[in-house]
Amino acid sequence: MTNKNLSTMKNTSLQQIPAKYNGDLFSQINETSKKSFSIDYLNLNLIGTFDPVDNLDIKFTKNDSSTKIFKNIHVVHVDGFKIGTILSKPASSALNPLLVQFKVENFLFYSMPLIKLKGILKNLFKYMRLSFTSVNRLDLALDIEDDKDNTQELLKKLVNNDIRISGRSKSVKPFYYTDNGFMILEGCAIGSRSSSRFLRIYDKTREMQANPKQYIQAYHNRIGFNQKIWRFEYQLNSKFLRDKKGVNLDSLFDINFLYALYTESYSNHFSFKENTNKKQCNDEKDFSFLDFEKIRNQFKYLKTEIIKLKRKINETLIGQKRMVKSLCRSYFSTSQSHYALPIPHILNSYGLKDWFDSKFPSYLEEFMAKALNNNFDTYEFFKIIQNEA
Repeated sequence: MTNKNLSTMKNTSLQQIPAKYNGDLFSQINETSKKSFSIDYLNLNLIGTFDPVDNLDIKFTKNDSSTKIFKNIHVVHVDGFKIGTILSKPASSALNPLLVQFKVENFLFYSMPLIKLKGILKNLFKYMRLSFTSVNRLDLALDIEDDKDNTQELLKKLVNNDIRISGRSKSVKPFYYTDNGFMILEGCAIGSRSSSRFLRIYDKTREMQANPKQYIQAYHNRIGFNQKIWRFEYQLNSKFLRDKKGVNLDSLFDINFLYALYTESYSNHFSFKENTNKKQCNDEKDFSFLDFEKIRNQFKYLKTEIIKLKRKINETLIGQKRMVKSLCRSYFSTSQSHYALPIPHILNSYGLKDWFDSKFPSYLEEFMAKALNNNFDTYEFFKIIQNEA
């Protein structure tokens, strides 16, 4: 990696986002609920010769296993954070031998701005000399706070044929669980996983209780959810996305483009009609449940607020980094331990530990060059930090 590329990677390094950050997610409060929208899964098709070479920032780890389609599996870390999984060397001669797939880690969509994630991935792909070609799979999730179980009532109407689903014939599978011997409807699937679009509707709160993910819980908390949450999650496969114009690494991380894809997915797939037993479903009156336009209208306000939040976050992180360096300088100038004591708290609170580990050697070299102290006791310094961490 060239010094220029290495510098670019460091400028977009991963850091934890302070708790108040709402990310590239939007929320809306209407008469009954708050809503949020996010990517939940992204697998990209790339092209090029994949040569996993580590450097100071990027580490590749090869798995012993393989898949039916690809011979090699690598996990990639940037600045100590797991960014994704890389599949390479197709097993079938029918596939392009230069095809590489990159699955982005799920937690990243809930923990940082999409624009920051895009920068990290672009620089990573540039370093690996891989080019984006298409999307293998994209999952988009709309979460709805629904304390009145309106979503469950909607599903009951579907199961009981009180309302109809317009469009072509499709597979519909309801999900139940038992409570004290009674069957409780907790979701349904529209379509199949192998189809171009596949919709899952389910009780997200119950799913999180069975399979907790701290970062999604934190994201829900930041938005202000405090009631039961239902998720409407569309899985969009390569067949659906292949004919869409403007699908690239920029648009895939633009919330407006993603939301447009999401609303288009519903068209003739999960649109509702009343049931008055007319011969043709399309002759029935529309049955409205989600008002996509009202949700979209929140974008202008939220984009302004997100920009402000990002600026505040960046200013906060820069300030804390300067504070850490200043404390280090004071400690190595005086050897007084009280200067080192606050450092672990700052590193843990702002997710700066990996940043500090990479920066400390250069700081130490700078302090020694300036002859701040003739006795640089780094062992004692790290002993203080570890005891306080």
